[in-house]
Amino acid sequence: MKNDKNPTYFLDSVSGSDRNDGLTPDHAWKTIDRLNAEKLAPGATVSLRGGHVFFGTIRIPPGVSGLTVSSFGEGRATLYAGAEDAITLNGTHGVTIRNLTAVGCGRKAGSDGAGIVATDCTDARIEDVEVHGFRVAGIAVKGGTRITLERVVARDNGAAGISVNQGSEVARDVVIRDCVAHSNAGDPQRLDNHSGNGIVVGGLDGCLIEFCRAYNNGYDMPRTGNGPVGIWGYAAHNLTIQYCISHDNKTSPGGMDGGGFDFDGGITDSVLQYNLSYNNHGSGYLLCQYPGAAPWKNNRCRFNISINDGRTNHFAGIHFWAGDAGISDAKVSHNLVINDRHAVTATHDIPGLVMKNNILIAEDTVIAGPLTTTAFSHNHVWSRRAKGVFTDGKSEPVELDEWTAGGGDPNATTGDPRVVLPSILAELPTDPRDLRCMPWARLSADSPIRGVAEGEPAGGEHDLFGNPVESPRSPGVDQGRAPR
Repeated sequence: MKNDKNPTYFLDSVSGSDRNDGLTPDHAWKTIDRLNAEKLAPGATVSLRGGHVFFGTIRIPPGVSGLTVSSFGEGRATLYAGAEDAITLNGTHGVTIRNLTAVGCGRKAGSDGAGIVATDCTDARIEDVEVHGFRVAGIAVKGGTRITLERVVARDNGAAGISVNQGSEVARDVVIRDCVAHSNAGDPQRLDNHSGNGIVVGGLDGCLIEFCRAYNNGYDMPRTGNGPVGIWGYAAHNLTIQYCISHDNKTSPGGMDGGGFDFDGGITDSVLQYNLSYNNHGSGYLLCQYPGAAPWKNNRCRFNISINDGRTNHFAGIHFWAGDAGISDAKVSHNLVINDRHAVTATHDIPGLVMKNNILIAEDTVIAGPLTTTAFSHNHVWSRRAKGVFTDGKSEPVELDEWTAGGGDPNATTGDPRVVLPSILAELPTDPRDLRCMPWARLSADSPIRGVAEGEPAGGEHDLFGNPVESPRSPGVDQGRAPR
């Protein structure tokens, strides 16, 4: 029977025995050690009895192909890894991990591992799993090609909920969809770099992150300096982050960042679109180049919303930071930013930066920072307390007439745009699948800015709500026709 083409190996931690052949539920193995001793046939299935707890690390060695590891019976099986990793995949092909819970002993209680570690794998799928209690990460992907993570809940881990970085080569064609990363507080042993991220990807070529949620991450990073972000990427080409929600992310006292989304150093030809960020310690959208990074260029940030971001850092919905040369050529269009300080802040001028058709609303100066070469066009800028719409960081803020006359944005508009907004942040959606049908961020029927935007199209085929982008355009995320 062990030579069957696609055998199923069963594990039962209560009534199983390692003396059994493992090929039926009634003859199940008992321990993970027995599983690890087996040479797994191509196309095999490993089934762990739901509701049972199994101790140790499942190790899937190089060359294994077509394997599925899952639960059977009622509920999910739990893998308790203690201080180690729960599942490791190394150089595998076509392996699927699904319908399991992986638990570590706690980021501050001795864990030195991650929930699931996939290193240089091909066609790996990790779906419908929950991972918590690991110091390093809930899910750690290192290199590989065609890696898919779906419906993962990664909570209460250390450095990150989900992380992807380079293995022996860059990771390629990664999909992260319908995942939730929350309460990943920080790595108590990482004192030289950021930790406490929700979802972070880097060292890759081709990645789609969509319909994911990150919240309440980063609050216990054990250092000052650069900090965590809810969902972000670095050193990546062709990265798309869309239809995600990132809110209430934090950083430790003295730490930086803590924002919603971030395109960090070395990002090229990538897009942030159709996302919602709110109530984060850092900015909703950070466009940033860290020292020593490869060039950052040709990126887009469009049809996103930021409300009440920058609570302790950056003090804005969109923030530009240039810690080094090599950041250029960004197009920021059709975003909606509402902030009680600034809508946009910057530390440096960014060559080739284009800002068009955005709605930027602030209580203080709307745009603050030395963006003197930025191509502004058809933005709606409104300081609700009349503290000016632009300052270069050296001069006093100027009002709209002076800014447009000085070449800032000759087609800018101002005043109340009459955007439909919630009365409290709790009314904003937390399920990313609700973004396209929410009532918020739409222009009211009597909005004075319907159809006033012109210039370069946003580049997307539709707005946040699925409306086609046609002429005449409107600033912001809503291109729908006025209700009758």
